[in-house]
Amino acid sequence: MRQICDAIARAVQDGSLPPGTRLPTVRALAADLDVAVNTVAKAFRRLEEARIVITRGRAGTVVAPLDGVSGRLEKAARDFAELAVQLGVDRDRARKVVLAALDASHS
Repeated sequence: MRQICDAIARAVQDGSLPPGTRLPTVRALAADLDVAVNTVAKAFRRLEEARIVITRGRAGTVVAPLDGVSGRLEKAARDFAELAVQLGVDRDRARKVVLAALDASHS
């Protein structure tokens, strides 16, 4: 169950599952992953508790919309990460740039 939660959360975080994306049904995902239906159902419940997905009964489960400050911040972080990759900037350098910007904005 934890692996399912982690995989979906990572996909939402990296933008490969954008808000509004409909997830497979519990039964379909269980069949695809060859796990028990209950395992997927528990994973979906945990993701819903974390506000990563919204379950709409028969209408299915979708990725939750980004909300307020955290949503804007996550989008900006994804945009920055994408730009860093395009520019060939390594992780350490990208981290230093962000930390320097945070330090400058707090002074």
